[in-house]
Amino acid sequence: MESEIDRRREVAQNTDPRRQRGQGLRREQARLENHMERLVSAYQEGLVTLVQLCAFLVAEPPDSSSSARRVYHGWASRYPRA
Repeated sequence: MESEIDRRREVAQNTDPRRQRGQGLRREQARLENHMERLVSAYQEGLVTLVQLCAFLVAEPPDSSSSARRVYHGWASRYPRA
């Protein structure tokens, strides 16, 4: 009986929409941070000009989700425009 309760509790936790949304947001945040790291690395290696880097940081992110904007603006504040 107790093992059945534990099993059902585990199933309920894994199907919780809030938990799934949180995991999705964490994956999206990691993806965006990784993308921005690559962009800054490209600038440091001379593959992207400062004008191109600033244009990217000034533009709104292509994804309109609030988590994407939050990550984007966090990065934009780390690299202030000249």
